[in-house]
Amino acid sequence: MDVIPAPAVPGPDYEDEILDAGWLPQPEAVAPEPDSHPPSSPQAAREDADAFLQTVYRNQS
Repeated sequence: MDVIPAPAVPGPDYEDEILDAGWLPQPEAVAPEPDSHPPSSPQAAREDADAFLQTVYRNQS
């Protein structure tokens, strides 16, 4: 059986900026995390978590 190779399909020549478009940014390009976070009370964290869970459970049905 003879195998005939498929002809090569010419493709566009892409520049590096197009080929690298999906790469993640370099760490130095990302803003650093702040040294301190704003204060929050344990009650506020509890209410936020409860509100989040209520929304999740409501959207599951």
